[in-house]
Amino acid sequence: MAARSPLAHDSRPTGCPRPNYHRDGGSQSRRSEALMEDVKEFGTELRRLREAACLSLAQLARRTNYSKGHLSKIENGRARPNRLLARRCDEVLEASGVLSELAEVISAGRKSSTAVPGASPQPSALPRDTVNFYGRQAELAEILDALSQAGKDGPGIVATCAVVGMGGVGKTALAVRAAHRLRPLFPDGCLFLDLHGYAGNAAVTSADALDRLLRRLGISGDRIPRHIEDRSALFSDSLTGRSVLLVLDNAFDVAQILPLLPGVGTCGVLITSRNELKALEDAHHVRLGSLPRADVRELLRALGTTDSAVEEIVEWCGGLPLALRIASARHREELDGDLLRSSGDSVHRLRELEDGERSLTSVFDASLRTLPPELVRTYLLLGLHPGPDFGLEAAAALAGIEARTASTRLRRLLDASLLTGSSAGRLSFHDLLRLFADERASALLSEAERISALRRGIDYYLRTLELADRHVTPNRHRMPSVSDQGPRREIDDYAEAIGWIAAEQDNLVTVGRAAYAAGLDSHCWRLAYALRGFLFLARAWDVWFETHELALRAARRAGELDAEAKTRNNLGLAFLEHGDHMAAAAQYDQALRIFQRLGNVHGEHTTIAHRAWVYFRQGDPHRALEDSLKALAFVERHGLYRNQAILARDIALIEIELGRNTEAVAHLSAALEVFNTLGLRLDAAMALNCLGELYHRVGQLADAEETLLRAAELARSCGSSFEEARAHEDLGAVAADTFDWDRVRWHWNAAMARYVDLHDTSRAELLRARLEALPSAPTDPDSAVAGPWRSMRYGEEYHRPEGD
Repeated sequence: MAARSPLAHDSRPTGCPRPNYHRDGGSQSRRSEALMEDVKEFGTELRRLREAACLSLAQLARRTNYSKGHLSKIENGRARPNRLLARRCDEVLEASGVLSELAEVISAGRKSSTAVPGASPQPSALPRDTVNFYGRQAELAEILDALSQAGKDGPGIVATCAVVGMGGVGKTALAVRAAHRLRPLFPDGCLFLDLHGYAGNAAVTSADALDRLLRRLGISGDRIPRHIEDRSALFSDSLTGRSVLLVLDNAFDVAQILPLLPGVGTCGVLITSRNELKALEDAHHVRLGSLPRADVRELLRALGTTDSAVEEIVEWCGGLPLALRIASARHREELDGDLLRSSGDSVHRLRELEDGERSLTSVFDASLRTLPPELVRTYLLLGLHPGPDFGLEAAAALAGIEARTASTRLRRLLDASLLTGSSAGRLSFHDLLRLFADERASALLSEAERISALRRGIDYYLRTLELADRHVTPNRHRMPSVSDQGPRREIDDYAEAIGWIAAEQDNLVTVGRAAYAAGLDSHCWRLAYALRGFLFLARAWDVWFETHELALRAARRAGELDAEAKTRNNLGLAFLEHGDHMAAAAQYDQALRIFQRLGNVHGEHTTIAHRAWVYFRQGDPHRALEDSLKALAFVERHGLYRNQAILARDIALIEIELGRNTEAVAHLSAALEVFNTLGLRLDAAMALNCLGELYHRVGQLADAEETLLRAAELARSCGSSFEEARAHEDLGAVAADTFDWDRVRWHWNAAMARYVDLHDTSRAELLRARLEALPSAPTDPDSAVAGPWRSMRYGEEYHRPEGD
């Protein structure tokens, strides 16, 4: 017999509420009987609607993602439905909310009745949410989206989300906020359990966790099995037909939480851990990093931090929520500012980040205690790395282990959220974790171990940099390396060399500082010497000054006169670039005296070639030419072909200034032939730019354009944005002579963009002014506007001294 609509048999007047058996003082049995009647009524109506839709139980199961057996129990009144199942069935059967209405009645009855044996009504033990919660909106949305899919992927697939990150980053606060938002989607309650995964002996075992969870579900102690497998099975069975959110906080690893995961698709699981939990392949992983600065400021102000202290605490705590809350509390407690004034002492800084109840050091220590001894040692040694980040080879060198072993250990440290990784394969510490690692290294490692590790790391960077420099500036005069023994990254070509140095530039600067501080003076000046070729290519003059001024102090402290003279030659170039001719001359004069005292004739003539450029910049091209020719004669006698070509290019620039254009073309052509033979692409691009400007000057526009286009292409291939910009700037000037304003604009915009990338604001602004002054229409060749677009800067940037 077909079942009737749930309203069809109800003889109450319209709008009259169903009798409330839960408030009328009736007996427990009467309330239970009423609830069972409601359950049976739901099952009967579900069957009627299914049959009316001509669907079998198996078809309905597939469309709703509930098992056929579970739906059969519901239709026969042997299992209670939940709101989520009712909503799904309403959608599939197009029942206009009839089943959802019945499910609401059942839910209300369950709330007010005594639980049937083996299950509690609506378990919930969520901690309170915090008012001062800022940021994490994107991560919160990820969690809500992942867990709102509960039940959609199949009856046995549980929607699971794992929130991972370092200790103190705010995982629990985010999980609690998300759980409170998700509660309406899980009408049968929430189970929250802190697993204390990083509390040492106090960590909750899987068996104990299941015992607690089962008791919260109303299972009496005498019904809880002894063995963990049986407890896990009972836990899943107890959740059948229910929609419960399970929050597992501070999980240590997958082994701890795997027995706790229900097998009921209508439930959701939210986990927090410092471990990546990679074995939870079906889980959606949300990784938490430091809070953005804007959110940090909002949080600090909400916590009552005075405006005068906000920025200092922002810098102090590195966006770590726990550290921010502790520092803010301490600052409010100590308004005299002693806390912030101590921030320069790294050890004191960490120790001040505790307020009697919370301690950042304790949080970090808990993470460290979970590691085996060999991993702890590796972590502490990595904390000695002087730069902001590092790669696999540097880590292996610092730790004194093979790359394969280092790879395994780094993955484990990443999984434990003690290191942070990037898509480029780089690794780094959070600022506070770096301080922690450094402090623990000082306490747990001997001074000899720390010095040895730092030496290994510096050796690695120097050896690799020297190898890379051989690709950047081949055929350059070099001194023997400190050591060819030991680990280094193998670099096979120019592009790889440029890429490695660019990625490691910040590290190389800090490694130079660390070498100087550790008294490794030879390492310090050699790092600057090997970095010079790349810095010239990148036009990174600030880095050039810093590394070479430090190198000069190191060479002088070590009493290495040859190194001092070479370093002074390099410093002279930087001063020339900045227009300080007197400072450049002073460096060259001192270098010349040192080389003469040492009897180093090669160094002496190299310095003479450098000094010639000072004369040229000071407006004395005749004296510049005299010294350049003297240096050229020396390198020709000794067969130094690269030096010959560089000096030939220098001499050509002086000859252009003196109006000797024919001689200049010959010198530039000879230099180009050598540069191309030796594979010196940057030097070749510089010579082509010189030659292109010369052709433009003498009115050979077609030759100028062809030569400058070759210069731009070659500069682009070797990674010189500056030479590429120069080529485009001059190509624009050539186009202006033919009144082709579209091409002028294209080339000058291209040049300006590259100058902006190089932070060369003066050249970029000059081009911007020229672009604004361009005529909007073709101009008569006889008009005065045709003249200003030529800009000859012979000799300003093309000198490339050897520095050795």
